Amino acid sequence: MKLTDLLSARLKSSTVPLPPGHGALREAVEVGRRAKFSGDLAKARESLDYALSIARRDHVDTTAMMVVVLQRADVLAQTGDFAEARSMIEEMLASPENDLARTYLLAASAMVALAQGDMAAARSKGEKALDLARALQAHGLEARALGTLAEVYLNEGNASYAIHLLREALPKLSTVGELELSSAYVGMLGEAMIQARQEAEGMHLIERALTLAEQIGYRRYERRWKTRLGERALAEGRFQDARNYFQRALPQFDPDTGATQGYVETLISLVHACLGGRDNVDALGYAQIAVRAAEQLNSAALSAAAHGARGMALRALGQNIEAIADLR
Repeated sequence: MKLTDLLSARLKSSTVPLPPGHGALREAVEVGRRAKFSGDLAKARESLDYALSIARRDHVDTTAMMVVVLQRADVLAQTGDFAEARSMIEEMLASPENDLARTYLLAASAMVALAQGDMAAARSKGEKALDLARALQAHGLEARALGTLAEVYLNEGNASYAIHLLREALPKLSTVGELELSSAYVGMLGEAMIQARQEAEGMHLIERALTLAEQIGYRRYERRWKTRLGERALAEGRFQDARNYFQRALPQFDPDTGATQGYVETLISLVHACLGGRDNVDALGYAQIAVRAAEQLNSAALSAAAHGARGMALRALGQNIEAIADLR
């Protein structure tokens, strides 16, 4: 069985990794986790805040507490609440219950640093977590640390070492806390392969990553991999394929949170896919949406790109005078 097929099979049977007797805690973590997958980060945070209060009240064991901490830190990082995530982790790191707790907390700290763009801290914390995880033979935590370090190296342009780390990490994903990383790690391996000029294998892995994300309804990665596949199709002149991927990615953006940079960029890419396929009327429609969305973000660069896309659509429709203002 291929590794990605094995990961898929494990995902189908995965449950929250909490010991028996933690019914309320298990339910709160599961609700938070599912809300995170669906993109409802407010609900995810609420549920995981509640889970943390239960864990503290009941003085649960290390594994149970750390499952809550990892999930909550991930949600806080996704919402940009880095200070609160760091405060929670550092408070526990000041007097960890044991080496297993220290390893979990270092892994969480590395994850938050990576999300914040602090590559030096992500590397330092990730390497410490990896050393401890190996000493404890905690394979899931080892996989988490390896994946964090792989993303650091990939961001620094060292695709070959990222590939090495990810190939070591993927077989170690075994519990649900780590299995939800399957899509991220398989897709990251695909991106590293592409960066290493192994395009065909890389794109195949990103397709598999998309399947894994869809299997658990993880919108963050569904959006990421659909967009990546669309960009590749657009670059190769496969305009209808590109359009399909971008159109499938758009619903993965949460309308309740308002416009985001990724949403506007996806719309602009969709405009180019429509223009490449000579669907100029549709191109203008998407461009109009992109312009309105960009105006909400107060980004001169993004607004200029959206106006440029609209100008191109207008010109393709023969409305050259109307296009001038957008193409200046």
